[in-house]
Amino acid sequence: MEILKQLYLEAFLIPDEPTSVLTLAEADEVLGLIRDKVKAGQLSVLLITHKFREIFGFCDDITVLRRGKFAAWSCPGSVDRSTGAMMMGGEREVKVVPKAARSRGAPLLELNQVCAIATVECQRSTASAFQSRR
Repeated sequence: MEILKQLYLEAFLIPDEPTSVLTLAEADEVLGLIRDKVKAGQLSVLLITHKFREIFGFCDDITVLRRGKFAAWSCPGSVDRSTGAMMMGGEREVKVVPKAARSRGAPLLELNQVCAIATVECQRSTASAFQSRR
Protein backbone atom coordinates (compact mmCIF):
# COMPACT_ATOMS: atom_id res chain seq x y z
CA MET A 1 0.00 0.00 0.00
CA GLU A 2 2.84 2.40 0.83
CA ILE A 3 4.31 2.01 -2.66
CA LEU A 4 0.95 2.80 -4.25
CA LYS A 5 0.57 5.96 -2.13
CA GLN A 6 4.03 7.14 -3.17
CA LEU A 7 3.27 6.52 -6.86
CA TYR A 8 0.62 9.22 -6.75
CA LEU A 9 2.48 11.68 -4.51
CA GLU A 10 6.05 11.70 -5.82
CA ALA A 11 7.92 12.33 -9.08
CA PHE A 12 11.00 10.43 -7.89
CA LEU A 13 10.85 7.07 -6.13
CA ILE A 14 13.58 4.89 -4.57
CA PRO A 15 11.96 1.55 -3.70
CA ASP A 16 14.31 -0.75 -1.76
CA GLU A 17 13.43 -4.42 -2.38
CA PRO A 18 9.77 -3.41 -2.90
CA THR A 19 8.53 -6.88 -3.87
CA SER A 20 10.10 -8.91 -1.08
CA VAL A 21 6.73 -9.75 0.52
CA LEU A 22 4.65 -9.87 -2.69
CA THR A 23 3.62 -12.80 -4.85
CA LEU A 24 4.93 -12.86 -8.42
CA ALA A 25 1.57 -11.62 -9.72
CA GLU A 26 1.47 -8.78 -7.17
CA ALA A 27 5.08 -7.85 -7.95
CA ASP A 28 4.32 -7.74 -11.68
CA GLU A 29 1.30 -5.54 -11.04
CA VAL A 30 3.18 -3.05 -8.85
CA LEU A 31 6.26 -2.92 -11.07
CA GLY A 32 4.01 -2.64 -14.13
CA LEU A 33 2.30 0.43 -12.61
CA ILE A 34 5.70 1.94 -11.88
CA ARG A 35 6.97 1.18 -15.41
CA ASP A 36 3.85 2.76 -16.97
CA LYS A 37 4.39 5.98 -15.00
CA VAL A 38 8.07 6.05 -15.98
CA LYS A 39 7.28 5.54 -19.67
CA ALA A 40 4.67 8.31 -19.45
CA GLY A 41 7.34 10.65 -18.06
CA GLN A 42 5.52 11.04 -14.74
CA LEU A 43 8.06 9.28 -12.53
CA SER A 44 11.79 8.61 -12.18
CA VAL A 45 12.80 5.46 -10.30
CA LEU A 46 15.97 4.17 -8.74
CA LEU A 47 15.05 0.53 -7.98
CA ILE A 48 17.12 -1.31 -5.39
CA THR A 49 16.83 -5.06 -5.90
CA HIS A 50 18.87 -8.21 -6.26
CA LYS A 51 16.14 -10.13 -8.10
CA PHE A 52 17.13 -10.84 -11.70
CA ARG A 53 13.50 -11.22 -12.70
CA GLU A 54 12.90 -7.56 -11.76
CA ILE A 55 16.21 -6.33 -13.16
CA PHE A 56 15.74 -7.94 -16.57
CA GLY A 57 11.99 -7.37 -16.72
CA PHE A 58 11.62 -3.79 -15.54
CA CYS A 59 14.95 -1.91 -15.57
CA ASP A 60 16.51 0.24 -18.30
CA ASP A 61 19.99 0.38 -16.76
CA ILE A 62 21.89 -1.75 -14.24
CA THR A 63 24.34 -0.21 -11.79
CA VAL A 64 25.96 -2.63 -9.37
CA LEU A 65 27.26 -1.45 -6.03
CA ARG A 66 29.44 -3.76 -3.99
CA ARG A 67 30.25 -2.78 -0.41
CA GLY A 68 28.85 0.68 -1.10
CA LYS A 69 31.08 1.36 -4.10
CA PHE A 70 30.46 1.33 -7.84
CA ALA A 71 31.28 -2.10 -9.27
CA ALA A 72 29.75 -2.20 -12.77
CA TRP A 73 27.22 -0.73 -15.17
CA SER A 74 25.34 -2.27 -18.06
CA CYS A 75 21.91 -2.49 -19.62
CA PRO A 76 19.74 -5.60 -19.23
CA GLY A 77 19.95 -6.52 -22.91
CA SER A 78 23.77 -6.58 -22.83
CA VAL A 79 24.29 -9.14 -20.06
CA ASP A 80 22.87 -12.53 -19.16
CA ARG A 81 21.99 -13.75 -15.69
CA SER A 82 25.34 -15.46 -15.22
CA THR A 83 27.26 -12.27 -15.97
CA GLY A 84 24.85 -10.32 -13.76
CA ALA A 85 25.56 -12.69 -10.89
CA MET A 86 29.30 -12.24 -11.37
CA MET A 87 28.84 -8.46 -11.45
CA MET A 88 27.02 -8.65 -8.12
CA GLY A 89 29.27 -11.21 -6.47
CA GLY A 90 32.55 -9.90 -7.79
CA GLU A 91 33.92 -13.40 -8.42
CA ARG A 92 35.87 -12.34 -11.49
CA GLU A 93 36.65 -9.22 -13.45
CA VAL A 94 33.60 -8.15 -15.44
CA LYS A 95 33.69 -6.16 -18.64
CA VAL A 96 31.56 -3.07 -18.16
CA VAL A 97 29.48 -2.27 -21.22
CA PRO A 98 29.87 1.44 -22.08
CA LYS A 99 26.76 3.57 -22.25
CA ALA A 100 25.52 4.20 -25.75
CA ALA A 101 25.85 7.78 -26.93
CA ARG A 102 22.53 9.50 -26.58
CA SER A 103 21.27 13.00 -26.27
CA ARG A 104 20.25 13.89 -22.76
CA GLY A 105 17.78 16.53 -21.75
CA ALA A 106 18.14 19.04 -18.99
CA PRO A 107 18.11 17.66 -15.44
CA LEU A 108 14.61 16.98 -14.12
CA LEU A 109 15.84 16.53 -10.57
CA GLU A 110 19.15 17.42 -8.98
CA LEU A 111 20.05 16.60 -5.38
CA ASN A 112 23.19 17.81 -3.64
CA GLN A 113 24.50 16.96 -0.19
CA VAL A 114 21.65 14.53 0.52
CA CYS A 115 21.37 12.98 3.96
CA ALA A 116 18.86 10.31 4.96
CA ILE A 117 18.36 8.76 8.38
CA ALA A 118 16.95 5.25 8.60
CA THR A 119 14.26 5.02 11.24
CA VAL A 120 14.75 1.38 12.26
CA GLU A 121 18.41 1.42 13.25
CA CYS A 122 19.01 5.19 13.17
CA GLN A 123 21.78 4.76 10.64
CA ARG A 124 22.75 7.76 8.56
CA SER A 125 23.66 7.57 4.90
CA THR A 126 24.84 10.36 2.67
CA ALA A 127 25.29 10.84 -1.03
CA SER A 128 27.15 13.83 -2.36
CA ALA A 129 25.09 14.38 -5.53
CA PHE A 130 22.47 12.79 -7.75
CA GLN A 131 20.97 13.91 -11.05
CA SER A 132 17.98 12.51 -12.95
CA ARG A 133 17.54 13.32 -16.63
CA ARG A 134 14.93 12.57 -19.23
